Amino acid sequence: MGDVCLKPGWKDEALALLMDLLAIRSVNGEDDETEMAEYIRRYLEDHGVGATVRPLGGKKASVVAALGADGPTMVWNGHLDTVAYGDLDRWETDPAVPIQKGGRIYGRGSADMKSGLAAFVYALCAMSGAGAPLKHKIIFIGSGDEESGAAGAMDAVEAGLMEDARFVLIGEPTGMAIGLAQKGGIWLEMEVKGKTGHGAYPKEGINAIEDAFRLAVGIKTYVESFSHELLGPATAQITMVEGGIMPNMTPDVCKIMMDIRLVPAITKEMVLTRLNDLANVQEEPGTLRRIDYSYSRHLDRLSLGHSVEKDKDNPFVRELADSFRACGLEPQYVGLSYITDGSVLINHDPTMTIALFGPGEAQMAHKPNESVRADDYLKAIEILVGAATVGEGAV
Repeated sequence: MGDVCLKPGWKDEALALLMDLLAIRSVNGEDDETEMAEYIRRYLEDHGVGATVRPLGGKKASVVAALGADGPTMVWNGHLDTVAYGDLDRWETDPAVPIQKGGRIYGRGSADMKSGLAAFVYALCAMSGAGAPLKHKIIFIGSGDEESGAAGAMDAVEAGLMEDARFVLIGEPTGMAIGLAQKGGIWLEMEVKGKTGHGAYPKEGINAIEDAFRLAVGIKTYVESFSHELLGPATAQITMVEGGIMPNMTPDVCKIMMDIRLVPAITKEMVLTRLNDLANVQEEPGTLRRIDYSYSRHLDRLSLGHSVEKDKDNPFVRELADSFRACGLEPQYVGLSYITDGSVLINHDPTMTIALFGPGEAQMAHKPNESVRADDYLKAIEILVGAATVGEGAV
């Protein structure tokens, strides 16, 4: 069916769409995401796809659309925002001005993930214009604030957009592979309290910094004992520390932040249980001391979501893989260490099928000279159309 949807000249149109999206600044926390959301809304509606912008407060916004009415509901998700440009001296091009050269398109967001976003948008428009019969109803969620607080994904869940969904496809950079596994994670913020004292008499105080590091090292050792075939080991690292009064005083308070990335065999609840156990310290035979600690009561907001994994024999994954083959590609399967909006979107139903597929390469994300292969972007559109429409493959 894809050969009907994608008409002569479609590649130039698709490339122009991506270039337009890259030219709209959408740096998280700096730029107004509404401009990006409104552009996509107009583009979809100009091609017969009804769409709505959902303000998220401040500079944050999402755009949602739907195509088709019958069959199981599939969600296509991509985010509108990007990270900051970083050191401009390390860029060979202007990150705010997209440019195509050497078969690649350069600009901030080209890999992560405006190419995946544009592929979803163009595929929807092509299928709508052709009146193509769809295998599933498709809900498109162009979410805001993915790079920071996942406000767009949380809004989609709260608005009931996920209630009928059976499959979620995330357009994050996978290098044209199918991502079957994704790490979850926690930003764990702890505050440890001790007792101040003179630095010359450390046993008369309780060193909050040393206790905090004792807990953190224990959590790191525990978390990194878990692994996964595609994802590799779970990881935990200290990313922020605050504490200390003076060089000659025992510190009585320490705040510590950990970035913890989970594989399916370990959950947030398991981490917190181990943390509670680690707080019991035996310093001398028969002497047990309890470390006075607390973790952020906003932990659920800091939770980055479930880790997820799906089997390649899942029927939705098979549809995607079959479209790869119809386009002349043998599908490759990968696991991804980064966190996506997908973890939030399926929080209400962790058993939901989720996969990742995008033309960008993960190693290009958040770096200077970010770029995407133009041919991969175009091929991704063909694969999406072929997977979504009734008929024999794609172009």
